Amino acid sequence: MNEEIDDLLLAEEIAEWMKVSVITIRRWTSSGFIPHVRIGQRMVRYRKRDLDSWVNKRSSLGRQHRIPEVMIPVE
Repeated sequence: MNEEIDDLLLAEEIAEWMKVSVITIRRWTSSGFIPHVRIGQRMVRYRKRDLDSWVNKRSSLGRQHRIPEVMIPVE
């Protein structure tokens, strides 16, 4: 259990690791885009192993998994 608790990170730590702002991490969290753990009503933490898995899944997606851009015909 101690290992799991030690594995929980703060938004600031994740932001630094991912090279994005804390605001971006909080937006991703509130939208459900990034995996997180809610502890109580307002306290949020992030498991390193969940984030590693999330990043690996996102980085392995190739062009075939991207949403195609909408093409507007030129007249």
